[in-house]
Amino acid sequence: MISFGSWLLLMLPAMIQSPELTRAPSSLRERVAVQVAQSWRVDPASIRFEWSTVAPDTASLDSTDFRVSGSGTDGWLVLILNSDSAATRAFRFRAGSVTPTMVASRPLSSGTTLGPDDLRTELRVHWGPPATVTSTPSEGWELRRAFAEGEVIREPSAVPPSLIAAGSPVQVVWSRGNVHLTVNGTAMNAARLGQSVRVRVDGRTGRLVAIATAAGVVTLSE
Repeated sequence: MISFGSWLLLMLPAMIQSPELTRAPSSLRERVAVQVAQSWRVDPASIRFEWSTVAPDTASLDSTDFRVSGSGTDGWLVLILNSDSAATRAFRFRAGSVTPTMVASRPLSSGTTLGPDDLRTELRVHWGPPATVTSTPSEGWELRRAFAEGEVIREPSAVPPSLIAAGSPVQVVWSRGNVHLTVNGTAMNAARLGQSVRVRVDGRTGRLVAIATAAGVVTLSE
């Protein structure tokens, strides 16, 4: 079964009217920006658009009712216009938000451990809803491939430094409610933040499996 959003994308070329204009009226753009920003929970001032085509009757579009449809994958959405004076029209456009982004300040080779002069922050447009970022690249991160100057640095092409070294002493933390226990152990493998660590606890048989949560600290979920 074809979804309504898929049907709109299939029918879009036939719904766009000519002659073509490459931008919408400013008031309409502002209203669309507010709606998209509310959906994405970002500042409307940060929203940027790339328009396909808009119907030529621009004056009537300033007060036209509209709705925005689509998942926003890679920023692509559909603007559906409704007015008393014209039939329903739909236009494909791309939306994104300006976001501080970490980029390479110079060409960097694979295997580089990032230093203070290897990174800079630039404002870039991220097309689509804000990405879920678990951590921001910083000094000490390791590159798994080469980066050109100005290229965005992000996981998984860059990884945070290991918090746990194989064979190193660790604190094993367990918590439930108001009860907190800590024992000392030895890590059997290296791990980065959020990765699993097998731990040998002195005086105990078997191995525990915990999660690296800080330098030299692992946490048991149970």
